[in-house]
Amino acid sequence: MELRKKIKKNYLIILLIFIAFVFYVINLKGSLGFFDDTARDTLKTLGIIKEKKITLIGPPLSFGLFSIREVYFGSLSLYIAAIGLLMGKLDVTGAIYPTIFFFNISIYFFYQLIKYLTTSKKTQIISTIIYALSPATVTFARFFWNPNLIIPFSVFFWLLILRSYSSEKRKVFGFVFAGVIGGIMVNFHYVSLLLIILCFLIFLFKRKILLSIALITGLLISSLPLILFELKHQFYLTQALIYNLTQKGTAEYSGDKIMHFFSGMLVILGLKPSEISHPTVNLNITFTYLTIVILLYLMIKSFSTIKKDRKILLIPLLLMNLVAVIMSKQIYNIHYLFPVYPLLVWYIGHLISQIKISAAVFIIIPIMLYSSFLIPYDAHNIKKDYLSITKIEEISSYIVRDNPTPPYNLTENITGGAQAIPFRYVLTRDAKVQPNDKLSYAGLKTLYVVTADINRTYKENRWEFYATSNKVLIKTVDFGEVKLFKFEAR
Repeated sequence: MELRKKIKKNYLIILLIFIAFVFYVINLKGSLGFFDDTARDTLKTLGIIKEKKITLIGPPLSFGLFSIREVYFGSLSLYIAAIGLLMGKLDVTGAIYPTIFFFNISIYFFYQLIKYLTTSKKTQIISTIIYALSPATVTFARFFWNPNLIIPFSVFFWLLILRSYSSEKRKVFGFVFAGVIGGIMVNFHYVSLLLIILCFLIFLFKRKILLSIALITGLLISSLPLILFELKHQFYLTQALIYNLTQKGTAEYSGDKIMHFFSGMLVILGLKPSEISHPTVNLNITFTYLTIVILLYLMIKSFSTIKKDRKILLIPLLLMNLVAVIMSKQIYNIHYLFPVYPLLVWYIGHLISQIKISAAVFIIIPIMLYSSFLIPYDAHNIKKDYLSITKIEEISSYIVRDNPTPPYNLTENITGGAQAIPFRYVLTRDAKVQPNDKLSYAGLKTLYVVTADINRTYKENRWEFYATSNKVLIKTVDFGEVKLFKFEAR
């Protein structure tokens, strides 16, 4: 009877969870962009499964590329993905299963969080719909990348920080657990550390010493793997991070910083793409700046409508937004906002709720949902960005059946990457005779080249192609968008 009452009370949230699940899984493989970081990290996860080795470090930071001093995140995301790969019998989509699971269950907890943030039923419903079905949420729930899991875990973090506790003792334990979750978020991406430090300082300023200590204690507990790695390797990560932060990289166009300040909201509402390209409602520049003016007006108005004890939450939201603005170049990088993603969604929901014209709300949400609906059917192809996973598997499976003479390797000329990482996943998984690794191209017996234009390969003459000399082209296989060229050394 009690269960029936709870279901009846939360039927809208249960329905929303189901709808969100459909958005997260429909045509998952057909729309998966299996290249760049996704392919790299899925391949590394497969290596963990096959080699059964424990590693404390995971994917490299994007800016840690000076000399050989790469900086690495923690490895937790790889082990979480490994569980999914095993569940999916090593299909590439298996790595995404845990991400979908955490995103889906976090919807219920977000709804509990939003009830602590506001008593407005309108804001609660609007915010929960946005959190579950925003184009940003749908996009980052549908592929494997280490920062993505910060979104659902940030919901758990903020719920533990902001919820009511029946006693001070329970609150201290709650903050220790929040620190543990925070440490997990740091393991996914170091930008989360800025948020934890800020929360620590805020609680110190408010003279909540015990809670500050509890938060840091939890952070240290879940950061033990990275701490042990640092102690074992003479603080390599710290030194490499400092080195890379103090080096000057190639100058890049810094982007429109005014636009970037509002980009987080625009991305969530489906009016602008982020670092991960996805379908959006195309706005002309006039309408874009008109939208920004409206948002600015609502933001100014919100200072008098947000409760006093909730205004402090605008501090971490503003800080992380400034980090995203500073770190973003021409393309806006919303993943720097993931640690405060629930707060941003709450704030957007509050801004929309301030609009007294009901028709406006019924326009904004459908536009957002329309953008989200397009995402599962946004197929990849060579003209857009890269080959589809179906085409990648078709080419890779052909190489497996071709049973090449070892040692062999493969390279590509599609987007600029020459080591053919996406194809390596299928070969590593299925080939009885494994290809050489991505750094071993000298002295090959067989080399495969995937390209739309072999003349481009000859012209660029990259090391992956010229490392083995005296190659003779012996076979060409047409796969439509690209061709597979087989070379053998003579």
